[in-house]
Amino acid sequence: MRASQWINENMGESIILKQDQLDAVSDFTLMWAIFEASESEASNMFDKIKEISEKVVIKLKESCSLDEFLFFLEKPLNYWSKRYIDDNKENYRFEHLGFNEQAVKVALPVLKEMDDSPTSKIQTCLYIVYRYRNNLFHGNKDITLLEDQTKNLNHASELLQQIMLVSNKCIYLGIK
Repeated sequence: MRASQWINENMGESIILKQDQLDAVSDFTLMWAIFEASESEASNMFDKIKEISEKVVIKLKESCSLDEFLFFLEKPLNYWSKRYIDDNKENYRFEHLGFNEQAVKVALPVLKEMDDSPTSKIQTCLYIVYRYRNNLFHGNKDITLLEDQTKNLNHASELLQQIMLVSNKCIYLGIK
């Protein structure tokens, strides 16, 4: 039985999941699984994010694709800046990400457009995506509020796809 069918049959009318919401969760879950398997090397993913970001920037510089990638990053970064920053201050949504001190130190200057370092931008995006992963997989998000997360998960999935194309470590695809 499909998960959506089970939810609709067993959780009553309190949860009505639209197809775009289900697709966003499904896409994100699959992209995260591939990303984590490819990039984590059995270590804590949070600790690997800075290293991944630095390697991606090096590879982009080598291939002369850094400007193109940074252009791609503008869409999710603009979205996340508007979502998490109001009047140059972090808002309640930012607080709900549950960032630790290390992530706040990197992400806030990027989201406030005070740090335009390519590594910091990628690192900030990956910290946000990592928190989405934790919030989704560990139940910090109410499934009845999933509609508000669809855009977040879509941006996150697209970002992971681009990062993996650059890192070229997609083990499930046979790319090493």
